[in-house]
Amino acid sequence: MRGLLAIVWMSLQEYLRDRVLYGGAMVGLLLVASAALFSRLTVGNPDRIILDLGLGAVHFFSTVMAVFLGIGVIGREVDRRTIHLILAKPVPRSRLILGKFMGLSLMLLLNLGVLCLPLMLVLMLLDVPMTLGLWQAVALIYAETCLVMGVAQLCSTSTTATLGMVFTLAFYVIGHSMAYVQALAGKFEGVARTLLNGLTHLFPDLEYFNLKGYVPYHQSLPALDFTLVVGYALAYMACLLLAAMVIFQRRDFV
Repeated sequence: MRGLLAIVWMSLQEYLRDRVLYGGAMVGLLLVASAALFSRLTVGNPDRIILDLGLGAVHFFSTVMAVFLGIGVIGREVDRRTIHLILAKPVPRSRLILGKFMGLSLMLLLNLGVLCLPLMLVLMLLDVPMTLGLWQAVALIYAETCLVMGVAQLCSTSTTATLGMVFTLAFYVIGHSMAYVQALAGKFEGVARTLLNGLTHLFPDLEYFNLKGYVPYHQSLPALDFTLVVGYALAYMACLLLAAMVIFQRRDFV
């Protein structure tokens, strides 16, 4: 247990020193803060526009951060030639994968907090109510970004950074287009239909984590539905971690 916590802490410290992440966070902060200005310059309910634009910016930059963090989990160690030093230590490879995932999850949580802070301040200054649906939306954004990061980490154990980024982005796009994939499958027959139906079972439906249509209208998910979505994310993350551990265990580094 102590070894796992050491890996988590070292991973968190490593990414806290990355200046690129701070640059991305600053851009995200500016976009989130500018949502208040855009809401005053457009026609419509300003409260809804603030919530829609603000959550959209938080979601986008959290996802970008998850992709870049996950892709670099193993690739960064290989590029620096430090992977051999890490594997030479008496630490199981599975524990290394789990520790890296937990460390990056904490980093994503910290990043999400930094992005949400200006949004919450703007909402308080403009007297926009922060409902249960808003907090649920933030929680599910975090769950989705951890899921995306898990896919990126899985790719980092088995392929190059470029291909891993392509696969992760494809996962994200397909996950948010599951309704279109299902509709497309209905227009085909035979093998094509079987393959498309297989995609709908293999990939998670990421629209389950999207509450941006609820929050502007001050709606929220029932407690049972919210719990099921969180459990859905945890189960899928467990499968991704298991797959990453198996692949990393069998991979040889020359």
